[in-house]
Amino acid sequence: MSDSLRTTGTGETFVELDASVRHQLLSDARRRATLIVLRSCEPPIDLETLAEAVVRWEEGSKADVDRTALVLHHHHLPMLDQAGVLWYDSASNRIESLQNPFHELTEALLTSGE
Repeated sequence: MSDSLRTTGTGETFVELDASVRHQLLSDARRRATLIVLRSCEPPIDLETLAEAVVRWEEGSKADVDRTALVLHHHHLPMLDQAGVLWYDSASNRIESLQNPFHELTEALLTSGE
């Protein structure tokens, strides 16, 4: 994924997502649901809690939670982690922090009508 580092006036460095990365991250409905759910959570959050909330958002059944957790763990959370949107500790199955690009992505979701 292509990204660039920016530094604020206070010296804080963060990843700025380019349009193609934003599009790739927002192209999947499950990732969009995950970002929307995480917007209302304060990290750290564990994978099981996140999966349950995503399933509720998608209006799925309790039977979908394990499968959702598996897909989040192996696909979506590592992709968001690699892009610098969040920090996912796959050993403990916890989202430990939301990074600066997370807010950029969730604002893009809100302004696009999701």
